[in-house]
Amino acid sequence: MPSVVILHVAEDALPARALAEKLRQAKLTPVIETGSGDAAREAVKSAVVTIALWSPRSVTQQALAE
Repeated sequence: MPSVVILHVAEDALPARALAEKLRQAKLTPVIETGSGDAAREAVKSAVVTIALWSPRSVTQQALAE
């Protein structure tokens, strides 16, 4: 079970991976998900914490907001 889910748009993959690495160093179990879909929804339901990366690229993505 993931302890942290990181949601982001594809264009923000680099900062999402950097954040995931920092979380791993803190002994957490991050899972990176892009945007929407059943996999992302299930990951969010099972995680203790969810982080959505908001950026100028992502604020226009309705799927991430949902």
